[in-house]
Amino acid sequence: MTPPATTPTPLYYDFDDALSRWTFAALLALPFLSVVSAPYGRFFTSNWGPAVPGRIGWMIQESVSPIALMYFYLNCREDACVFAFSTKGGGGGGSRNFAKNGGSMVVLTWFIAHYAHRAIVWPLRRTIGKTNVPVVGSAILFNLLNGAFIASELRAVGGTRRSQESPLFTLGLLFAITGAFINVFSDEVLLLRRRATSRSAPPRAATRRHS
Repeated sequence: MTPPATTPTPLYYDFDDALSRWTFAALLALPFLSVVSAPYGRFFTSNWGPAVPGRIGWMIQESVSPIALMYFYLNCREDACVFAFSTKGGGGGGSRNFAKNGGSMVVLTWFIAHYAHRAIVWPLRRTIGKTNVPVVGSAILFNLLNGAFIASELRAVGGTRRSQESPLFTLGLLFAITGAFINVFSDEVLLLRRRATSRSAPPRAATRRHS
C-alpha cells in the first residue's frame, strides 16, 4: 500500500538565533568600517570594482528595503516568515491576529514613508558621486535580510512575539521615528550648507583669470 503523500515542512530559522548571528556579523564589520571609507563620491576608487552612478546605485539599494519588507510581510505565514519564533518563554501562544494588527500597520506606514524620502526624495535633491557595483550589491543583500527580519517581527506582534501594548514596542517605535527625524533634519542642514558654499564660491573662469 502506497503511503499518503506528505507536504514537506518549509525550513525556517529561529529568529533570535539568526538575529544574534546578524549582530555578531555587524560587530565583526565594525573595525573594518571604522578605518575604511565606503567608496561613495569623493571616496570613490576603482579598486573596489566596476563603477556605477552614485544616484542610481543609491536609489536601487535603498528601494530594496521597503520592497523586501512588504514582500516578506505579505507572503509570510501567520506563525513564521523566513524566521520562526520560539513559543517558549513569555511570548508563547497568544492571539494569531497578525496581519490586521494595528501596531504593525503603524510601523509599516512609518517605514514606507521614511524610505520614500531616503530612496527617492533625498538622492534626487543632491549630487551623488560614483560608487562601485560590489558596494551596491552588499547594500542590497543587507536590505533583503533587514526586510526579512522586520517583516518577521511585525507579523508576530500581538501573537507569539509580544503585544503592541508592550512598553518595549512603544519605546522602539519612538526611537525609530526620532532617528528618522534626525536623519531628515541633518540632510536638510547639509543640503543648505552645500548650497550656501556653492553660491559663495567664485566662478571657475574668473578664478583662472586672476590666478
